[in-house]
Amino acid sequence: LAIQKSLKTKLHRVLRHSKIEKYFYFITYMDQETINRFEKYIDKSGECWLWTGSIRPNGYGQFCIGSRKDYKMYLTHRLMYVHCYGAPEAGLDICHKPIICHNRACCNPEHLEAKSSIQNQADRLIDKTDCRGIRHPRTTLTEEQVREIRKRFTEPQKILCKEFNVSQAVISNIIHKRSWKYLI
Repeated sequence: LAIQKSLKTKLHRVLRHSKIEKYFYFITYMDQETINRFEKYIDKSGECWLWTGSIRPNGYGQFCIGSRKDYKMYLTHRLMYVHCYGAPEAGLDICHKPIICHNRACCNPEHLEAKSSIQNQADRLIDKTDCRGIRHPRTTLTEEQVREIRKRFTEPQKILCKEFNVSQAVISNIIHKRSWKYLI
């Protein structure tokens, strides 16, 4: 047991900075008891298999693997993918397929695929699940207001700040297209 634990520690040090490290604890500690505990939190009644356990504030499910002293939290859709298909190639992330599934709590392996970060961002644009413009939770302006600010770029920014109730930095970023870049 001590040799096995020592080997796990050495292997963890080697894998720490690679993409494979994300799945090290999962692969190491995923015995039948853990799999049963994992699967009891999945509601398979619909097309999307919804995670009914712990949910992060961003909507993704999370699951704890390991002992009380040595544990790690994982996103449930990643665990399901690794459980069904194995660890993805280095440089790939586990993503929900575009158009098919918009639910972050979904664990259906048929709704998951391994993609690069750039491909995943492109899918977010297709699905309109990206967090830009009016979909950003902290935005105070509409697209129409941003277009109006850009039309009036010759006016003093202090006047625009007061009129639209935003800071001068926001006005400057809009005018110089450092924010709201996708709007023409």
